[in-house]
Amino acid sequence: MAFDEFHKHCLECKIGQSCGKPHVYAIELRKEILEKKWFRKRNEDYQEGMLCLYVGQTSHLAKCRASIHQHWVKGSWENRKGLTYHCYCEGEMVKKAFTKKTGSSPKVHEFNTALLRGNLFRKFNPIQDGEDREDEEEKLALHLRQQGYAVWAGHHDGKSKNH
Repeated sequence: MAFDEFHKHCLECKIGQSCGKPHVYAIELRKEILEKKWFRKRNEDYQEGMLCLYVGQTSHLAKCRASIHQHWVKGSWENRKGLTYHCYCEGEMVKKAFTKKTGSSPKVHEFNTALLRGNLFRKFNPIQDGEDREDEEEKLALHLRQQGYAVWAGHHDGKSKNH
């Protein structure tokens, strides 16, 4: 089975079946990322003891995207040729090959724990038709920062001139 109630990350997905809509997600990062100046600068209101998180958006299930982040290899495309990740979008686990479009944030890759924090993003899913995926990612990141978490929002923070 693709996921059970514990792994459910969306209000519309059924157990073992994706709703087919895009999703936002949050993956826990190791605390060592707080040593990076660019990360601390984006998280001035971080409350000591709270989690560090990577927030992204995907057309996959959050569990698939976590697998992509976990199995991704930093470096050139040649380094990733022949590598696979686990995709659960079709109801069961299927190994899929990385493509040139499949990636992970190189800034946070070394700090990835591959632990999804569904309780922090479930109520934000799915992204509805007409909603901008990157805007929804930014909303989740801002929501989590307001609660004291330290967050790197993949698309939003990656475009910022302040990192």
